[in-house]
Amino acid sequence: MLVHEAIGRCLTEQGVRAAFGVVGSGNFHFTQALIAGGARFVAARHEGGAATMADAYARMSGEVAEVSLHQGCGYTNALTGITEAAKSRTPLLVLTAVANDPASNFFIDQPGLAAGRRRAAAGGFAAVGTAGCGPSVAALARGHGCEGLTVRSADDLAAVRAWLSSSPRRPLVIDAKITSDGGAWWLHEAFGH
Repeated sequence: MLVHEAIGRCLTEQGVRAAFGVVGSGNFHFTQALIAGGARFVAARHEGGAATMADAYARMSGEVAEVSLHQGCGYTNALTGITEAAKSRTPLLVLTAVANDPASNFFIDQPGLAAGRRRAAAGGFAAVGTAGCGPSVAALARGHGCEGLTVRSADDLAAVRAWLSSSPRRPLVIDAKITSDGGAWWLHEAFGH
């Protein structure tokens, strides 16, 4: 079983029934796996709208909603909605891929963003878990009041299952980064390179 299939199966088996997002190359396979598992996908025109729709769905239904995002700019476009969900203690699950190569047009200087968030926190804004942020989406998520988790293999999904069964009170951002050598695991799964 491929990792994106394991993620889709894990989430739908744990009761995730609704996903919102903008599909791109980095989250295409995750989104397809969620749909194959029985989740309903609602396409948005912008990632900020997807995060806000998922937040509203979760608040109104009492269920965990999933946001499926493209790597880099897809994630940063959604940060306002994700941060609002964190401040409102909404159980939101954010799934995004990562571009590790600085030459990629999807690369985001996540440590730089996290450092900026630490400076904002020092100026009076509340921030959770920003100390020691490393170069990951999960670390940046913690700086915005969310829980963060990096998934490198299907074995890492045990932490996702635990979060889903814990009556979550804030968003979980999943950084789906499988290879540590800077490669994109989803390209390897999809195309064999």
